[in-house]
Amino acid sequence: MDDIKHEREACPSAAAPSAPTSAPSAPTSASAGATECQDAGQVFAAPQQVIDVTEEVRRLTISVGKSWRYHLKRRQHLDTMEFVRKTLSVFSGSAAAFSAFSQLPSWLTGALALFMAAISAADLVLPFSARSRLHEALCRRYVELLATIHGTVDPSARDVAKFKSERFKIEADSPPALTVLDDCCLNDEILSRGGRHHVKLTKWQMRFRNWIDLPPHERSLSERE
Repeated sequence: MDDIKHEREACPSAAAPSAPTSAPSAPTSASAGATECQDAGQVFAAPQQVIDVTEEVRRLTISVGKSWRYHLKRRQHLDTMEFVRKTLSVFSGSAAAFSAFSQLPSWLTGALALFMAAISAADLVLPFSARSRLHEALCRRYVELLATIHGTVDPSARDVAKFKSERFKIEADSPPALTVLDDCCLNDEILSRGGRHHVKLTKWQMRFRNWIDLPPHERSLSERE
């Protein structure tokens, strides 16, 4: 008995019973709610859209190439109309014109006078020179954007977003486009890349493409593939 007593006194930790460990505390309502919200966010999070940069750049260059061709054609047409108006104005006011008109039949003289009056009125309502300068500026901006796109090596999705943003800014300053002429420029752009016609245009649509949009407008998806 004495030996056992001495052993207990020498090792008090062995004699004393260990205290029971405390049970883990239950999670608070705030932390539980945060965990549930995080899990729900992971479940219902929208998947990120993968952008094919090469395809986006290809489509963008086609669109920009079509646009600069459109504004170039509009500038050329308006410059031609301005030249015709000035030429007729100078010729109609000369003595040679008055002498030439006096030798013509009355109906032809009236038709020429009516034509010159229509040209002058059109220039007052739709100033050819001012509109031509607008299309010239827009054409330059599109060409500069196209040069920036081609000058970017290994473009990223961020670069594509910047290109599109600049294109939208140019479009915001552009007047309403003639649909037939726009389709004609799209066909020219595709043909320059070795493709085929995207939109079928009739001969009458081609003749009046700089003046008015004539039906039909064939814009099926198969023709734009």
